[in-house]
Amino acid sequence: MTLRDAKATDWHAQSIDAVINAFDTSLDKGLSMTEATSRQSSHGFNELSADDGPKWIKILLRQFVDAMNWIFIALGAASYALQDYVTGSMLIFIAILNLYLSFSQEYAAEQTLAALRNLSSPTAEVIRDGREQSIPSREIVPGDILLVKEGDSVAADARIVYISNLEADEALLTGESVPVSKQLVVLENPGKNKREIERFPIGNPRLIVV
Repeated sequence: MTLRDAKATDWHAQSIDAVINAFDTSLDKGLSMTEATSRQSSHGFNELSADDGPKWIKILLRQFVDAMNWIFIALGAASYALQDYVTGSMLIFIAILNLYLSFSQEYAAEQTLAALRNLSSPTAEVIRDGREQSIPSREIVPGDILLVKEGDSVAADARIVYISNLEADEALLTGESVPVSKQLVVLENPGKNKREIERFPIGNPRLIVV
């Protein structure tokens, strides 16, 4: 599997060995600086895109070009032409309601992304060349080993590979007001990386950026 193919994989359903092999990384040493630089050239910076200008106008325009809305409007107009005013009014109402709901959902999603951008941590702790180091969050690449501690924001999508009493505040994403306990599924056959995991000291969780 290549890193390009890896983007569509459900990493939460994969074993730790599979994730490590797919991203050609090491839980103990992480990526080399040379490999990290190469992957950044291929994948770009780890940051959410931000478009300039009033997003709500763009979102509204996208709803107006939605074919489903125009179908309802056309059917409503045909009903009016046939003097079936009740059916015509219902179809026009459905078109307006569909436009409103679609706009509301997409606008809410944009607001969530904006909030995530504002909450993003400027730096992240990673392991590279076998050493713990702090780097700008935007320079994280797939295969990096992330170290997180209490109060940290996870700076990228990642697969948990080592935890000790880890809970995550997911209120912004799911609306859950209570922190969610994270569990690491114990594999029946942990594989060759079991020894690396066992020798980690009790402390900071480790994650592989996916």
